[in-house]
Amino acid sequence: MHNAVVAKITAQIEKQKSVLEEIQRKILHLKKKYNANNPYFEELPTSLDEVNDIKNELLARLECMEEIDPEVIREHESKDLEVKELTEKIKTLDNSVENGESEIKRIYDKWFPIVNNVIDAINKSFSEFMAEMKYVGEVILYKVDDYDFEKYGIQINVQFRKNVPLQVLDKYVQSGGERAVATATYTLALQQLTHVPFRCVDEINQGMDSTNERKIFNMIVNETTAPNKPQFFLVTPKLLPNLPCNERMAIHVIFNGSVNADCFS
Repeated sequence: MHNAVVAKITAQIEKQKSVLEEIQRKILHLKKKYNANNPYFEELPTSLDEVNDIKNELLARLECMEEIDPEVIREHESKDLEVKELTEKIKTLDNSVENGESEIKRIYDKWFPIVNNVIDAINKSFSEFMAEMKYVGEVILYKVDDYDFEKYGIQINVQFRKNVPLQVLDKYVQSGGERAVATATYTLALQQLTHVPFRCVDEINQGMDSTNERKIFNMIVNETTAPNKPQFFLVTPKLLPNLPCNERMAIHVIFNGSVNADCFS
């Protein structure tokens, strides 16, 4: 009877040894299959006892850990929820920005060509008027960036002397008379585009030398007395003698003394 029990136990041991050997063979096979040189596989346990030891060690560590404050958990969950909400808001804002940029581009593509055509028309008239007076001038649309509309502006470039390149109209560069000529010419260029019942200009000839004053006056007469032009009121304290006159003109002199009729031919 004793021998039978021993034989049975021995058979079971041999069977378990066979199972263990099979498991070890599988482990070796997996190590070779995936990466035999990976240090991670060297750290894996090779027996059930080692696995149990690792399990017991981890359980002991868990028991030694301090109890987590529920308030900390709630705060973590609250912050986690806040992060998710903010992430969604950022995503929504990004979509809004993208949609806004698309809308700005759509409006810009429709609006800018119209503005550019207006500037081109002003530039054409201004350049022709300046050339008529033997000067050079241009009007351009100044911009830093396509969509930075706050920095858009009209830039007037002029050249009053042949040996000087085109320069931006500026009080520190041109004389007062030259600026007056450019301003008067720009005003006349605008008149080609805007339709109003009348215009009134005060002392447009102030600061000009006699040559430029005569040129500007002649240009005003030619432009304002043409058919289908609005009324043009020129208010000035003085005029040069022998200026051209036109049957469409009316001259009103406000003076307490006598009038020199030779001022106009």
